[in-house]
Amino acid sequence: MDINRRDFLKTTAITAGILALNPNQLLAEPVPLPDDVQKIPPPSWVEPKIQETYARFKAWKGQDETVVFPIVTDIHSGLQHFSNPVNYNDPKIHILYAQRAAHVFNADFMADLGDNGMDRNTRWADVQMEHGLNRLDANVKIYRGFPKPVLFCVGNHDLGNSIFHIPARKFGELFTGLMIKKGYKFTTGPNLDYGFYDVPQKPLRIFFLNSSETLPRVAYGFEKTQLQFLIRHLQELPEGYATLILTHFCLHPTIGRWVPDTGKWQPQLIPTLRIILEDFKKCAKGEDQGLKWDFSHNQGNKIIGCISGDSHFDCEAVLNDITYVITQSYGTVSQKHLPKTPPTTYLPFSRTNEMLVDMVAIKLDRQEMKFFRIGIGGEQRDRTFKY
Repeated sequence: MDINRRDFLKTTAITAGILALNPNQLLAEPVPLPDDVQKIPPPSWVEPKIQETYARFKAWKGQDETVVFPIVTDIHSGLQHFSNPVNYNDPKIHILYAQRAAHVFNADFMADLGDNGMDRNTRWADVQMEHGLNRLDANVKIYRGFPKPVLFCVGNHDLGNSIFHIPARKFGELFTGLMIKKGYKFTTGPNLDYGFYDVPQKPLRIFFLNSSETLPRVAYGFEKTQLQFLIRHLQELPEGYATLILTHFCLHPTIGRWVPDTGKWQPQLIPTLRIILEDFKKCAKGEDQGLKWDFSHNQGNKIIGCISGDSHFDCEAVLNDITYVITQSYGTVSQKHLPKTPPTTYLPFSRTNEMLVDMVAIKLDRQEMKFFRIGIGGEQRDRTFKY
């Protein structure tokens, strides 16, 4: 979500007040840690929170086969490095906690839905080239030693600013390219910034899309080539497979918007994308904006829904039989910007003694998806969806 500097500093200050920390702890850039950030020890409170949620998951799972994965999004870390001594208030440290959860749950993969914060510093000002490159390098280090596939969605704060900028191709090479080098089988677009992953031995295709492909012209939106990629690989979905769509920006027309909604954002081709998904659900033919599709042969397939971040709050809705789910994760938002309808949930929390990771579990045979909350909100923030 694109927030202004005043609101960012205000919400950051609220969080800092909860922490009762010296402000210098939020802004300092001590000596960076060596490359192997996987060796950073988590605080003692992390493992009990993971195990508490894992117990709920095991009870729900029973003997059913599941696909399971953790989500992180909207980390918005303005600190360049993993510092030494470790700054446990740095939100990018929490990606390591999600990776620990992936290990405990024996996750099939991990999803990073974007806005790691490559473009802004802790004062919400545009970063210089050196800062941006260091920040990118820190994120590569997070995933280099992680032994599971990761699906990356480009966020609107991931490609830089007017001073520091990287092309989508560079982002794709650094992150999805890293996964491909590790031997994981991804099918991608030409810039590696979108694509899909078929979960091994399980009939599920996960699309990870670039919902800011139109940057810098428009903050959110798609080019036709990406939607053509999606159409082609939905039409060719193997018999009996389900599919799930991951994006940074919420594809629903209203639920992800902060208030007041000025109408400033007119996302390119997102209405067309919704029509595509709705026609896939109906196994129908269709066309819009010069794009054509035919899903009449997809009667043996299911669409689970769409999961996104960006909004910095939890929300969900069903529109024309398509389920849209937003996870708060690590974004912050002022109460005045929260929509009233449908109901949204935003939980401020201390980064030094709390976490917020949604572990998503899908029972393909029962056509059920459940979000298990690790950390703030606990069981009360678990959410269940049928499809």
